[in-house]
Amino acid sequence: MTALDLVNQQRTQNGCPPDAFNSELSAAATLHGLDMLESGATGHTGSDGAGADHATVSVTRRLEAAGHPVNGGTRPVHGS
Repeated sequence: MTALDLVNQQRTQNGCPPDAFNSELSAAATLHGLDMLESGATGHTGSDGAGADHATVSVTRRLEAAGHPVNGGTRPVHGS
């Protein structure tokens, strides 16, 4: 069972639609992880000073523009 499966179990139990894997968000997370490894930093701010919202807001806006509600359509994503 994957982490996404566990999240979707909880979402279903709480009346929310399941989340799907997003390759763009996964790529942003991978790049951030590599940046953290190279810079020795921890946290959500990249070595260039950009926060996590920088990568996720771009992906979130594209998903919403395509008609895909984020967070089950019940609340905004931080920074959007």
